[in-house]
Amino acid sequence: MMESARDIEGNNTTFDSMMSNSGLGGDRKSRHTKDKQAIISSASSSSVPTSFLLSVIGRIESAQIFGVDDVYCKYNLAFGNDWTITSGMEEGISQITMKDDDGNFVWNFPLEVTFKSCNPHGWPQLVISVYGSDFLGNHVARGYGSVYLPTCHGSYVKTIPLFVPESSSFLQKISAWLMGRQPEFVDPKLLAQSEGRQVVRVQSNGYVVVKFEVVMKDIKKLGFLTSSKTITENYE
Repeated sequence: MMESARDIEGNNTTFDSMMSNSGLGGDRKSRHTKDKQAIISSASSSSVPTSFLLSVIGRIESAQIFGVDDVYCKYNLAFGNDWTITSGMEEGISQITMKDDDGNFVWNFPLEVTFKSCNPHGWPQLVISVYGSDFLGNHVARGYGSVYLPTCHGSYVKTIPLFVPESSSFLQKISAWLMGRQPEFVDPKLLAQSEGRQVVRVQSNGYVVVKFEVVMKDIKKLGFLTSSKTITENYE
């Protein structure tokens, strides 16, 4: 029995030496090492994100607008080319509401959207357009306003000033009043751009109150500094 064990052990040693001499054993170890390195490399690369998420939940709460009894609002989201919407709506329209006893128009219109981006350039802006009926029953613009979405975690209440474009001359103003066609922006997203607004004449016409709840993910891993805040402020 002892001799049989030695023979088996000797045969195993001879087989291992043959595998080593033939190069098969070395190839097996090499493949194992490469596979292990590939797994480690994949794990390390997957831990570094290539983009961050911005999630906003809120509502367009109320407004104060002069010289009108019923209004509704539209919203649009303007953002840069590096941003995409992963969930939520890019635009929306609220119900028509009447002025309450305090002179406020209350909508409580929900707003929910999630963005994905790799670059803070072109940070999203909320553009609000308010419309109401004139004495002829036509729906005309009663105010425009815009605000950047918050750049930090937290809760925000922002008051957005509204303005309406004016006619460039007194004659055009009279004509617009008689025909019931007040000046309006063809594309409200013009408010979110720096170009094309230099010669626009406007008049203040109230404000809109908007509330935001903001959550961001992976933005610090990309090297951007953020903080958590609870803010109530007027947007200027």
